[in-house]
Amino acid sequence: MSTQILILSSIYDFAVDFVVRQLRARGVRYIRLNREQFQDLRLSFDPVAPAMKVTGLGIDAIVECDLNAVWFRSPVFLRNTPGEALGLAQQLARSQWAAFLRSMMIFGDARWMNHPAAVYKAECKPLQLQVADRCGFSVPSTVVGNSVSEIQLRFPDDVVIKSIDTVYLRDGADALFAYTNVLSISDLTDENLSAAPVIAQKFVSPKKDVRVTVVGDRFFAYEILVDGKAALGDWRLHKRDQLQYRQIELEPAVGRRCVDLCSRLNLPFGGIDLINSEGRFVFVEINPTGEWAWLPGADASVSEAIADWLCRGAYRDQESCGSSFS
Repeated sequence: MSTQILILSSIYDFAVDFVVRQLRARGVRYIRLNREQFQDLRLSFDPVAPAMKVTGLGIDAIVECDLNAVWFRSPVFLRNTPGEALGLAQQLARSQWAAFLRSMMIFGDARWMNHPAAVYKAECKPLQLQVADRCGFSVPSTVVGNSVSEIQLRFPDDVVIKSIDTVYLRDGADALFAYTNVLSISDLTDENLSAAPVIAQKFVSPKKDVRVTVVGDRFFAYEILVDGKAALGDWRLHKRDQLQYRQIELEPAVGRRCVDLCSRLNLPFGGIDLINSEGRFVFVEINPTGEWAWLPGADASVSEAIADWLCRGAYRDQESCGSSFS
């Protein structure tokens, strides 16, 4: 029997575990392929059929043209720069398995959450801001680039500085991240900004951080607090035991904007960060492969919504594709 749902993920992605439990309970035929285990599997596919055979690690299955859905949890880019030089074999495996993952786009008739091409496009933060504005969200005044003079003209006081793309750098054994920072405009100089472009935005205050997870036409909203209060800056800079996540009822109009944003970006799934500033919801960014399993209750609610989306239509009678692997 052919596979109904294909999951492309990581062995360490415990959010997938929650959805897999839902699929098992429904009796759906699925395959989970973790990128860390590819070399322990034996995979071969016919791109024209399309069809793929998977054996190893207890799997003996065929994926054919009647595949119902693909859940793509793997990143489009491998940003985790290694702390030391990779050997030739490691470099080869890294590049070619990444290309193999992208090759799963041969199953183009399946429903994708989310399609790699859509993820690639949606990860562009300036584009996110443009689309969010067209959806009716408030968007902070923004300048993108490395021109201090233009930033100073737009923002005379405090300014929010963030990276255009995720920053994950290695300095020997140390891993370096870049978070959102609120700076005085006087702290910016041509010397410290010219080397790399940034996103500069108007500082919004007061504010409460809100995370909205969209699955199809459903949405789940949480308010993020630090010691029971709104975070003054980037909440990710605070210790885990200081953070609280409170599920909230999002205004229907705001929820519809979130769903519309994902729809315009061709994303059945999206993790959206908003700011609630005295009742005005300001768009911050959207993560096409955002995390959600750490939110209280989401292991049931969001996982059920994802399983519902993946299974939609999976129970229909399907004729064999007659692939060369049958």
